[in-house]
Amino acid sequence: MSIAFREAVEAREAMREADKRDARIMIQTHPEVIVVPPDPPQMLIKVGQVRLVIGSVVYKPVEARRKVVIFTDSSFMKEAANSLLKVLEEPPEYATLILLTTNPGELLPTIRSRCVIFNLGALPVEELESALSTSRKDLKPAQSELVARLANGAMGRALTFKLDEYIETRSGALVLLRSAIIGNDHTELFRITETYRAGAEGREKTDQLLRTLYALLEDLPTFAVKWEGWRSRLTLIGS
Repeated sequence: MSIAFREAVEAREAMREADKRDARIMIQTHPEVIVVPPDPPQMLIKVGQVRLVIGSVVYKPVEARRKVVIFTDSSFMKEAANSLLKVLEEPPEYATLILLTTNPGELLPTIRSRCVIFNLGALPVEELESALSTSRKDLKPAQSELVARLANGAMGRALTFKLDEYIETRSGALVLLRSAIIGNDHTELFRITETYRAGAEGREKTDQLLRTLYALLEDLPTFAVKWEGWRSRLTLIGS
């Protein structure tokens, strides 16, 4: 899906400026399935996208029993969220609307009250690793195992995970931690943060930095326990 999204963005960027302003990103993988991702550069779902959805769901499906609309993110502009309320309150009997989110609190309470909430758990590392061994021939077995663990149970993230970008982000996260602990020279920190920009690319990069930073902080207690064990053994050897 991320490939289809990139292709849609590139197609819109190739348009004339006058046409680009009115074009909204929508992905249709099947005549009766519409995928609605956040619209760049703000990376928000906009009212134009919601209106297109409303205009589509009023027509009965032809090539399937139901129409399905998938909003891939909960980041709605206020006007877009308000426009969605009516169709959520009285959806056609043949339509299914799915709102994906990692943070339900981002959605308006009025939207949450009109939805049935399903919580999806993380997939086992072994299942992700098996899928990677089949789908990602560019990864060595050790790399597949690492990616499966770093994906935090998300299949989509595992299949599109870029190790080189992760290594770069991890270096930046370590600089951030080191700067917070030592706090003397922030030159390297400023140099890294200058590479972060606004818009879709900047948001994605910042999200990746925060996920990596969080993972490093999660590992600190484990590292501390292991270090205490190593120090105890070193003390015994020294004595």
